[in-house]
Amino acid sequence: MNNKYNKNESGAILPFVLLIIMVLLIAFLGYLLTVKKSVKKLPPEIYTEYETKPSVPEFEYTDNFDDGLKKPYIKKTFTMNETGDGITSTEVFNIDINNDNLPDKITKNRYENGTAHFYYEYKIELNLNNKFVDITPKDFRTAEGAECSLQKFRFIFSPDFEIIKISRNWQESWATPTMATEYIYIIENNVIKNTSATQLSATADVTELFY
Repeated sequence: MNNKYNKNESGAILPFVLLIIMVLLIAFLGYLLTVKKSVKKLPPEIYTEYETKPSVPEFEYTDNFDDGLKKPYIKKTFTMNETGDGITSTEVFNIDINNDNLPDKITKNRYENGTAHFYYEYKIELNLNNKFVDITPKDFRTAEGAECSLQKFRFIFSPDFEIIKISRNWQESWATPTMATEYIYIIENNVIKNTSATQLSATADVTELFY
């Protein structure tokens, strides 16, 4: 009688053990599937034109001129096309220029044209009613040559905002000296105005007249 009882008991226990194993196995597989879904696949690295280094030719001309704009808030660089022209860098400066305690914006772009000549173009925007308004005067870009410059700018922020532009006309060649003129700009009623134009001296490179 005891043997019969043991056999019946063993027969009842075996399916129960198998059931427990199956339940544990199913639970383990469910756990694996949950973990796999929770691990998100990282997207492939994306490289934009802003993250690439510019391919700028090494000209003999070295521009060590300080235009008064210091550390930019944003700086982007671009690769040039096969002809070597186009925009190569953008710098954005957040500076309060009209004393209203709001950060205004000055954007400085560098353009190449496939030769030893290039230029910087400036854009000045005021932060008015949470909207940037362009107040840039006409002809706010430099004229840079391999050995000299025809037009340059310097920004001054203290004690008051002021822009100095020194320019001269091209004649016969880039290296031919011509009379340079200094223009002073200030901001008044949220408008940039030219307040003076003073003849300086004849020069081939207006950079020299800033010192």
